[in-house]
Amino acid sequence: MINGTRWLRVLAFAGLLPLGIVHAQNASVADLAWMTGYWQGPVGELVMEENWNAPLGGTLASTVRMVAPTGTNMVELVIIREHEGSLVLSLQQFKPDYTPITPAPQKMKLVSTGHQTVTFEDAENTPGLKKVTYSRVGDVFTVEAVLPNGNVFKVPLNKK
Repeated sequence: MINGTRWLRVLAFAGLLPLGIVHAQNASVADLAWMTGYWQGPVGELVMEENWNAPLGGTLASTVRMVAPTGTNMVELVIIREHEGSLVLSLQQFKPDYTPITPAPQKMKLVSTGHQTVTFEDAENTPGLKKVTYSRVGDVFTVEAVLPNGNVFKVPLNKK
């Protein structure tokens, strides 16, 4: 017997429902294994890299680094974990000397998943990101974030 969430996924993948409508119940980090890998791309004159580890122990983790011509200017730790049948993303940014840029980690709740796409929204009305979507098409991993001022930051990263 197929449970409700799996049934929605079957309908979405069959093209009977839009992929973005599949919501967050019974989600697993194993569903996000497509994020695994080392990704890199330009952001103006900066280089952004994300290194996503394989799902293990109920978590998926990434280090993100922004590098300017003069050196590293930011490192971010991202952890996606299973929680109460859904997924929670936590992130914190640091200066190169490991001084936190933000006073505490930001928590984001899972909004939707689809074929190689996942979206999280701010869970606590913090001054950080409002929304972040990760997606992958072939060897291109795209990060699209809605910043606190409403501007959208979108960067395609290539598999390395």
